[in-house]
Amino acid sequence: MSQKSNIIQLPYKFEPRDYQARMLRNYWKEGYKHFLYVWHRRAGKTKMCVNHLIAAAVERVGAYYIISPQLNQARRNIWEARGDDGIAFLDHFPKELVHRADNQQMKIYLKNGSIIGLAGSDGQNYNKLRGMNILGYVLDEYATQNPEVREILIPMIAQNGGWEIIISTPEGHNHFYYLYNRLKNSDKFITEILTVDDTKKANGDPVLNQEAVKMMIEEGGWSEEKAKQELWCDFSAAVVGAVFGNQMRAVHQDNRLFDFPITNDTPVHTAWDLGQSDSTAIWFFQVYPDYVHVVSYYENRYQELSHYVNELHKFREKHGIVFGHHWFPHDGNNKSGPRKESWKMRAEQLGLNARILPRDLKKSLMIERARSTFKIFKFHQSNCQRGIDCLLEYKYEFNEAMQLVSNQPLHNWASHGADAFMYMCKVVKEKPANIIGQPLHRRVGM
Repeated sequence: MSQKSNIIQLPYKFEPRDYQARMLRNYWKEGYKHFLYVWHRRAGKTKMCVNHLIAAAVERVGAYYIISPQLNQARRNIWEARGDDGIAFLDHFPKELVHRADNQQMKIYLKNGSIIGLAGSDGQNYNKLRGMNILGYVLDEYATQNPEVREILIPMIAQNGGWEIIISTPEGHNHFYYLYNRLKNSDKFITEILTVDDTKKANGDPVLNQEAVKMMIEEGGWSEEKAKQELWCDFSAAVVGAVFGNQMRAVHQDNRLFDFPITNDTPVHTAWDLGQSDSTAIWFFQVYPDYVHVVSYYENRYQELSHYVNELHKFREKHGIVFGHHWFPHDGNNKSGPRKESWKMRAEQLGLNARILPRDLKKSLMIERARSTFKIFKFHQSNCQRGIDCLLEYKYEFNEAMQLVSNQPLHNWASHGADAFMYMCKVVKEKPANIIGQPLHRRVGM
């Protein structure tokens, strides 16, 4: 915008469109601090958020972050990116306000003491945010992020009176979908869905006109489902590259995701994906002759085995159930630590009826087995939501430039829950005689 003497006007080099200006007014004039936006691809989400962050960091000294699904996305899409107007995102920072920029850490230090940084919710990256006193954050493309990142951040702004912007295109009926539906009627949240039919430039032209949309679909190789998801913000559209996309749609269509009573008429078994320096994921399930009740899901990281056993105790005491077998993958036999003990050995010492599954040599076989087993599962929605998110977000790697899906699943935050689920499917598919209708003593399995 303009600069006169020592006065710098913000936003800088950015003229917000009407719908972007509406968000800025809601914050700066009306005092809202929580925003959840479902905006179509190329709506200008990130540029708006960058400019809002700058103004907020000038107004109140503190730490502010934009979190992307992956750290390399943050560098590619923000730190090194330019908008449609040709202006680099970093050029929206007036040089008079900047003390220094750290290219390696992707942080900008302002002269007033504020810090604006970029982060990713992949791997261990988001754990670096723990313990920080962040005053404002943007969760960019939240639908594909690890939802745990918001669980870390929300206590900070609750305590310090900060703000949040959650913004994304849809990604099926996952955590973003449920969060939107839970908050859309909240008087504390501004929520909004904008499709390509809703956004206009300053001159009244569509942000994406019909020719641009046609090019994306016809020349860009976009499928009808991808266009519904990315351009018309359709939560029910199939997620591109989802490993279990068809199966999860069938779960919703057949009403097999609901809060059914958890009974004690048959044992509860568990299937684990083990994490030594990563997440450990556990599915809880009851096997009946014609169907399987998936009654709960639990995941944590950097915890000793005793922590997970305590969680099993809590579940047993709450529901009055009996545990059957606890199924570990093949690496549950690997010995480690000063005492050279395996997970199975330690589990048995803690009273678990532990079993080891033989190793599958091909991930593709595990996936096909799981797909064929899906139809007999009924999921307890409240207890399994985190696990359901993992199944929805377990995707094949997608090459944006080539518009091609690989045959290898992407290793991300959803992988642990998906792997544990496939181990559960292996148990159900191959060992029904061992787990159906066992007359177990109340203390067996723990």
